[in-house]
Amino acid sequence: MSFIAFISLPLKEFVSELLTFIYSIAHYLGRFVIYVFGMVVPQYNLHQDLADPLGFLAVITGFLILYKVAQKLAWGILIVGWIFVAIRVLIVLFE
Repeated sequence: MSFIAFISLPLKEFVSELLTFIYSIAHYLGRFVIYVFGMVVPQYNLHQDLADPLGFLAVITGFLILYKVAQKLAWGILIVGWIFVAIRVLIVLFE
C-alpha cells in the first residue's frame, strides 16, 4: 500500500495550472523590480506594462543561475568522487 496520494488531474489542466503559477510569479517579481527601480531612481517612473516582461526575464535569469550552480555542484561532486577512487586505488597498490 502506497502512502502517496495521487490526484487525478488531466494533463491539460496541470499544464494550465503550472503556467498560471509561473505567470503569477513573473508578474509579482516584475512589479517588485519596478518598485525597486522607483526607489533607486525616483525621478523616473516605469509603466506597469513592463511588469510582465521584466518578471519573465527575472524568472528566466533565476532558472539559469540555478542551472549553473547545479552544474558546478555536479562537477565538484564528480571530481571529488574521482579523487576518492584514485586514492583508494593507490592505497590498494601500495599495501
